[in-house]
Amino acid sequence: MLEVRDIHTFYGDSHILFGVSLEIKEQEVVALLGRNGVGKTTTLRSIMGLTPPKKGTVLMNGEDITHEPIHRRAKIGIGYVPEDRGIFPGLTVHENLTIAADGVGAPGGNYEDAFKFFPELGKYLPSRAGRLSGGEQQMLAVARALVGTKHVLILDEPTQGLAPKVVDRITHAIKGISKKTSILMVEQNTDLALRLADRVYIMRDGNIVFSGVPQQVRDNEEVQSYLVIS
Repeated sequence: MLEVRDIHTFYGDSHILFGVSLEIKEQEVVALLGRNGVGKTTTLRSIMGLTPPKKGTVLMNGEDITHEPIHRRAKIGIGYVPEDRGIFPGLTVHENLTIAADGVGAPGGNYEDAFKFFPELGKYLPSRAGRLSGGEQQMLAVARALVGTKHVLILDEPTQGLAPKVVDRITHAIKGISKKTSILMVEQNTDLALRLADRVYIMRDGNIVFSGVPQQVRDNEEVQSYLVIS
């Protein structure tokens, strides 16, 4: 469904990604793991066009979207939740969802999935997003990314800094979402990521150094040395 082929990405003159390739198949959860600073977030940003690669290709359902603008990627079904959540704190929950709907060409909103997985957001619709708790803001961030039809959902550290009870809510939502939407996630909680993922990629120094299934990571101490084991 989503394929990345040999991408090289730079920040200014700094070469960050060195030929990264990966793929996410239909209704699959893929975890992109590795220590801090190895290029995981840059990979996600490259896929979304926020930090476009200088070399390589990004494909969605076989279509080359490497040079497509960000809003086009959203309209063809790629949802993205950045590490900083990306919500508008001064706007209400309802306005945050409405802007997301308008951005993907679904005026009026298609909030079925948002409320299916996070029904508690319904009572906060008139509340300013900045007044929500950290966990509630994360739920809103994921809900925004789900507005409209989404084929792939990209999550950058979806449980970072959250209380255990909220982590359980986000985990439950990811499991439900994955029944009809493919997921690519970066997650520092390695144990959680291995429990959720169907397949795993591990990065080191801007390269993919491992590709396999979670059990292979659990069984291989050398592979584990590339990770922060939670």
